[in-house]
Amino acid sequence: MKSTRLLPALIVAMLAIPSVLLATSGSFRGIIVEPPESDAKHGVIYIKGRNGLVRKVDISAAVIVYGDSVPREKRQNKPESALKSGTDVRVTAEQGDSGNWKASEIEIVGPDDDRQRPVERQKPALVDEHTSVT
Repeated sequence: MKSTRLLPALIVAMLAIPSVLLATSGSFRGIIVEPPESDAKHGVIYIKGRNGLVRKVDISAAVIVYGDSVPREKRQNKPESALKSGTDVRVTAEQGDSGNWKASEIEIVGPDDDRQRPVERQKPALVDEHTSVT
């Protein structure tokens, strides 16, 4: 008799789990690259990883911080203004059902000054929505 009462409660509990908990979270690092001309939007950046693939990341709700490796004299007052092509970043984000990444935190790991890598103007090869994060 107890198991018949427990089953409806278990079903309700499973349905109450927010979809946020079901999203894939991950952390990845890369260099910010120029967006395709057709997709230059405020609040979105493209990050090219070491494997050459590019992820489109929504940064509208992200906390942006400088890492310890960035000297204080190289930091700007508003870290978000340092998010431009060539900047080395580490991103903590969740990948939704559609494959889009929504960042919760962006750490600026390297400055975009004299150590900046050349910016490639190319159409990014977006990561497949089913690609796992390492």
